[in-house]
Amino acid sequence: MPNRCAPFGSNFPKRNARRFATGAARLFAVAAEHQCAGRLDDAILDYTLALSLYPNMGEAYNNLSDRLRGTGRPDAAVACYRRAIALRPRNS
Repeated sequence: MPNRCAPFGSNFPKRNARRFATGAARLFAVAAEHQCAGRLDDAILDYTLALSLYPNMGEAYNNLSDRLRGTGRPDAAVACYRRAIALRPRNS
């Protein structure tokens, strides 16, 4: 399983970090809309895409864990929730 915590490697240019964070925030917002509309599979996809762009978004891991649990994937949900706790221990 690939390490999603460092998808770009140590040579990833820092100037691109803001662009990826902005894209991740947009995907997070779209995922939240899917979630509110009951489109859980679409929400899972967009939370996952957001995390591929910005893997330190604890809120996305938290929301993704809830959606995974709701769709019968408890092992994946626990893994995401643990990552959310590691990234944002005060928000847990």
